[in-house]
Amino acid sequence: MLKLCRNTLGDWKTIYDRNDKAILWKYFEELVSYQDRIGLHSGTKIRSRHISCHKEKMKVRLAAQTFSMSVANALTFCSTTLNLKQFNNSETTITFCKTINNIFDFLNTRNFLSKSEYQKPLKSSDEGKIKLFIKDSIQYIQSLKCESNNKEKILLVKSQRKTGFLGFIICLQSVHNILDDIIKPPGTLDFLLTYKLSQDHLEMFFSAIRARGGFNNNPTAAQFESSYKRLLVHTELMVSSGANCLPLDLTTILTVNSTNKTKTEDTITNIYIDMLCAEDNSLLENDLINDINIVDTVYITNVVEYISGFIVRKVQRIMVCDTCLLL
Repeated sequence: MLKLCRNTLGDWKTIYDRNDKAILWKYFEELVSYQDRIGLHSGTKIRSRHISCHKEKMKVRLAAQTFSMSVANALTFCSTTLNLKQFNNSETTITFCKTINNIFDFLNTRNFLSKSEYQKPLKSSDEGKIKLFIKDSIQYIQSLKCESNNKEKILLVKSQRKTGFLGFIICLQSVHNILDDIIKPPGTLDFLLTYKLSQDHLEMFFSAIRARGGFNNNPTAAQFESSYKRLLVHTELMVSSGANCLPLDLTTILTVNSTNKTKTEDTITNIYIDMLCAEDNSLLENDLINDINIVDTVYITNVVEYISGFIVRKVQRIMVCDTCLLL
């Protein structure tokens, strides 16, 4: 569904909200172009492959990273803080990006301890908020419009590219019914993680079956049985990094007991200490400055501060050297 929504906006370039304000694909293209020109990325994973995704349309990861909260925040930053002309009037696109991201997160909750508003498990105590979010999301999707062949605006859910948007509506309504039938009544489930209802697990299983067949991605019954037995007996199910779906939690599929050799905590800590305390004179300050294309000082300053803060927080968790912490 997410891929179909991304493909619709990417192919048509423009859709409209309930107020006939344009949701434009060009803002995503401008963001990638601006990041590449500056040489620094504003806390996003969107790259040129996300824009030119014709050969990777089946990769869910690319679609999720395109319609993500980080991309919406980057567009907001470029529009409001930097006041870049190419991002003028992008508020409608930002709202669309945030809405799709929130719906996707809501339909893929997998962390019981999450405090995020849209990534928490479904509980009866949150019934009011959940139903309000479902209602608002369905109304938003139903109000989206596109241009017909006659240049007239019609509802997107009645167009030829309606499948992905109708899929979101059906999933949201299904979660609403699950809340009423399984979670709300006493003596039933205390909570539910919606990622457990995802078809990603089946998709990853099929990916592993196809991988066993080499170039043959359409196995016969005998070949499928053979691949299934090998997966069941010899190894746990592992998914290729190039598969259409990637595992997002620790749900086991055809797993057997196995252990991975990991480095001890002391070894890892010593490696980080050696890296941080080692003196390196190969890079001079002037070389670093020359490598950065200083086009927008405000943008570069904010990005560097964000990266520095992230590194400091990560290092402080594992740092045991008092001298380094004082620095």
